[in-house]
Amino acid sequence: QFHMRKIELEKCMLNENDKLEFSIMFNSEIKSDIVSFRIIILNRFGPIGTTFSDLISTEIGENIVHFSLDSTVLAPGEYMVSIVLSEYDDVQIRHDAIEKAFSFSIDELVPMHNLKWNNEYWGDFRLPKLICRKN
Repeated sequence: QFHMRKIELEKCMLNENDKLEFSIMFNSEIKSDIVSFRIIILNRFGPIGTTFSDLISTEIGENIVHFSLDSTVLAPGEYMVSIVLSEYDDVQIRHDAIEKAFSFSIDELVPMHNLKWNNEYWGDFRLPKLICRKN
């Protein structure tokens, strides 16, 4: 019923204070008001955080949704993003997923006195809310 077609990334190299901005184009065979996107951030060791969009309404045909994610909670480094498109009624119905949909990096503005975030041994954390707006 739903199928992601295209992802457009605003910038793939961010500074520490930038937001991660991207758009997803997807097709819908039905109208729905219970669609949501799950965004999973990964580093080279695996998933480190996840966030969800609010429920959005879809129209039959092509839909475009723009996302903005506060990335200031992430340390400088290289990351990948996986995306899951689902409907939420009483249960989650997963319609489409793209593992490692795109990658981005965060550069240090001010060196952190040679300290590096040892996220290899830290648990996953909940990212700030994913801001979503529809065309």
